[in-house]
Amino acid sequence: KSLALAQAQSRQETVKSLLETLDETKEDRASLLARIVKEDEVIDLLSRIVSLGREERVTLTTDALTVEPLNEIFETLVIKLSAEGSYAAVVRTLTLLEQLPYQSTMHNVLLVSEGEIWKGTFELRVTKAKKI
Repeated sequence: KSLALAQAQSRQETVKSLLETLDETKEDRASLLARIVKEDEVIDLLSRIVSLGREERVTLTTDALTVEPLNEIFETLVIKLSAEGSYAAVVRTLTLLEQLPYQSTMHNVLLVSEGEIWKGTFELRVTKAKKI
């Protein structure tokens, strides 16, 4: 009987500790989840990206949109973009895209000058929750 009682108390302490950890990390977990694009937010994200380009006076075009699996829960949204505008505006747009409030990275950035106009291509990779 004392072994069963000790095991029950141990399980109870483990559950209590887990519940405390859940409570202590609640805000951190919410913050992390907010940085992941959800399935129903993809269209809004693409719209915001194009609007950001317009605000910076850059023509921003989505050339390709693909999804790469990451694990059972997440995938990577790969957005290939083209930009056209002044050097300062294109660089400012890239900088703003790097600061999106999502877990994202910029890859394959290429800027080419055509006189006063600069053209750029780049790939924005954003972590996205899989549709369940």
